[in-house]
Amino acid sequence: MTKEEIKRTIPMREVLSRYGITVNSRGFCRCPFHEEKTSSMKVWNDHVYCFGQCHERLDQIDFVQRMENCDFKEAFAILGGTTGELTEEQKRSIAQARRRAKLEQEKEELKKHKHSNLACLISACRKIILEEEPYSDYWCFAQNKLVYAIGRWEDEVMKK
Repeated sequence: MTKEEIKRTIPMREVLSRYGITVNSRGFCRCPFHEEKTSSMKVWNDHVYCFGQCHERLDQIDFVQRMENCDFKEAFAILGGTTGELTEEQKRSIAQARRRAKLEQEKEELKKHKHSNLACLISACRKIILEEEPYSDYWCFAQNKLVYAIGRWEDEVMKK
C-alpha cells in the first residue's frame, strides 16, 4: 500500500483503537501525548487535531510515528505500507481504483454542469416572464419551460 492508500483505507479511528484510545460520540478523545482531564483531540476520518497543549494535526502515519517514537519508514510498515515492487494484481487493482476515481470525478462534473444549465434556464425563463406581455407567445413558452425546468431541478438537485 502507498501512503495515499493507507490514508484512504485505514480510518483514523481504527489507528486510535489499535492503541486503546476511545473516541466519544462527538468525535473527541483524550490526547495521548500530554496529561489532560478532558478530551481535546478531534478525530476526523483522515487525521486528528489536538486543541489542547499540542495544537498539532496528525495523519495516520504521523500519529503512529509519535506513538511508537519511530521514523516514517517504520510507521509506514506498521500500517501495512510496502516499498517493494508491486505484483501484477496490485498494479491492476491500483489502475482500477484510478479509473473508478476518474469516472466518479467525471460524473460529478457532469452533474454540476447539468445543475448549472438548469439554473440558467430557470433564470432566463423568469426574466422573460417578467418582461413579456402576459399570455403572449414568448410569455407562454417561458411559463412552460419554467415548469419543466423546475421539475427537472427537483428531480436532479433536490433528490440528492
